[in-house]
Amino acid sequence: MHAISQLIVGVAELCEAEGRLLRRSVLRIAKGAALMLVAALGVAGGVALLASAAFLSIAERLGAPVAASLVGAAMLVAALGLAGFAARFTRG
Repeated sequence: MHAISQLIVGVAELCEAEGRLLRRSVLRIAKGAALMLVAALGVAGGVALLASAAFLSIAERLGAPVAASLVGAAMLVAALGLAGFAARFTRG
């Protein structure tokens, strides 16, 4: 009977230790995800400003419709390239 109670206590202590480890891991992952979100917003803002600058520069020379088409096409090519990279990256 004593051995069974020792086994139950040991299992309970193991579960408690694993729970603490899981909590620390989840918090670390959540912090990393939050930082990645902030970084992604910064990148999106930077890309938007670069696209705006390219549009304004091209629009001065060729007009707004041509500038919108060129900048839109460049952004589309960049997005498709990134999607292709992500697809290859996630396949392993």
